[in-house]
Amino acid sequence: MNFKELQERAKGRNFDQITVVSRDIFQELANLSLVFPVAPGKVRTETEQNHPGLTVGKQEITYTQMCTTIYYQNTSLQVVQPVEGDTIYQRYLDRFGEGICCVRERIPGQMWDTTLAKLESKGINIAQRMESPVCKAAWVDLTDTLGILFEIITGRVRRLTRIMWCPCGLRRSILPLRMYVKPSKPLLICWRSAPGRWGAKIAKL
Repeated sequence: MNFKELQERAKGRNFDQITVVSRDIFQELANLSLVFPVAPGKVRTETEQNHPGLTVGKQEITYTQMCTTIYYQNTSLQVVQPVEGDTIYQRYLDRFGEGICCVRERIPGQMWDTTLAKLESKGINIAQRMESPVCKAAWVDLTDTLGILFEIITGRVRRLTRIMWCPCGLRRSILPLRMYVKPSKPLLICWRSAPGRWGAKIAKL
């Protein structure tokens, strides 16, 4: 298949997110801010408590991961730092290291069951799933053949992260980045005052 044939095959499909996995999400953001014109306003922590329904096989897993999302036009770039738990991102990081690890396609809700059935009929391994009242997602492990993960998702589009458009000369100004280390634990507030320079403060909830 050549590039033109690939373009034709992908016509009408909505590939809306690329995920980068990192061991240090704050350093990754500092590096991205030097070349990317959009900066995130918040780093969030996802766990089985505030984002339940993540399963490997039929077993719901306990996990913690820090995430942030940068939106640019009709595409988003998500940065994920696995903290604990046997998630697909942790397994990718252990095997391949940091970098682009996943491409996501958004599909209509009425296609969800038939799409999963089609993948499973071809023997494709659905390595991880997530279901909530507002969305469903599944991750396909293509690392043995293509070296990447593939996610499909359906449901409500959630814009959780504020976009900050900044002129080039202002991109290096103070930009708060916040995260919850774990529910019911102290809040760690971090900020970047210049490229590669960070400050942090622990505040009790």
